[in-house]
Amino acid sequence: MSRQKGQMSIELRKLIIKHTEDGWSVREISEIVKRKHSTVHDIIKRYKTINQVENMPKKAHNKIFTEADERYLVRKVKSISSLQPESSGPESSLSHEEGSNSKDDRFFEEKQNELMARMLKRPILKPFVGLPPPKIKIKPASTELVWEKNTEPM
Repeated sequence: MSRQKGQMSIELRKLIIKHTEDGWSVREISEIVKRKHSTVHDIIKRYKTINQVENMPKKAHNKIFTEADERYLVRKVKSISSLQPESSGPESSLSHEEGSNSKDDRFFEEKQNELMARMLKRPILKPFVGLPPPKIKIKPASTELVWEKNTEPM
């Protein structure tokens, strides 16, 4: 395939269509426009079949996120940025580019997630773990409670 000379302007294409409608031949139009007759013929053919002079837009790629997902992500980012008002988006991206590695960040986040999962699964620690509960004695003369340490193992 040979190298292209460049795209033809839309005004030039419209001029070719106008001359065609006036009854000029393809060879005569190609001499006026100073383009190859095959190029002029292709422009006329496209106009007659599709009725279009401009370039056709390319089909957009499939979206990764749905609209609901995008709204959810925007809400999350806004809530995180509201918690940290001193750092803005560009500043955080600059700090990220300077010194951190994405692999390190992922490793750190995984460790944090594992720690949180372990903490949530762990039962709540009681204050007397491994020791027997204290004995409470009530003195009959007063209403004060007296705590004694129990030194005997259970």
